[in-house]
Amino acid sequence: MNTLIELIKEDRSIQFKISIIILSIMLIIVGIMIKDQVHSTLENHRNKQASNLIKEAENYQKTGKVPEAIKKYEQALSSEPKNTQIRSTLGSLYYERKDYKKSIENYTALAIEKPSDTIVYNSLANAYRDSGDNKQAIINYQKSIELGNSDSIANLVTLYNIDGQYDESLALINKELVKNPNNNTLKLLQSSTIHKQQQ
Repeated sequence: MNTLIELIKEDRSIQFKISIIILSIMLIIVGIMIKDQVHSTLENHRNKQASNLIKEAENYQKTGKVPEAIKKYEQALSSEPKNTQIRSTLGSLYYERKDYKKSIENYTALAIEKPSDTIVYNSLANAYRDSGDNKQAIINYQKSIELGNSDSIANLVTLYNIDGQYDESLALINKELVKNPNNNTLKLLQSSTIHKQQQ
């Protein structure tokens, strides 16, 4: 009889432990669900807030109030730091205002988010070029060309020519002419580069 009572007590103890485990699992699941719901609600609020700020920025931009537009875009970016459209717009606005440091910061962050976007690298190269950093400009033009942006070729050739790097310029042009022998722009760049090299 004594053993039967002990088995019953032990059985109740196991049942109690199982109940505690099940209750713990349920509490964890509920906690995860609440956390996800709170995260989703906060995300929706941030998106709505950023959207409103973007609309305000666009209105300022349309009316020529660029500093105010930049301020609103920066606020929107604080709400949505991964928003590539905001970054691109800021990079462009800073570039137009000749604030190359901030333009470079935004285009660099954008290149991290969109590593295969040729326009980003071309824009980044333009900002470096205009800031006086031809070395970084060349690197980013080359990256843009590697990714398939033929518009960067003329920019890079022009930069090479300004720096007196005519051999590099002609090598690039000739490489691209092999791919596209009927490209009149490349032929014009080639002729212009040869002329400059001979001066």
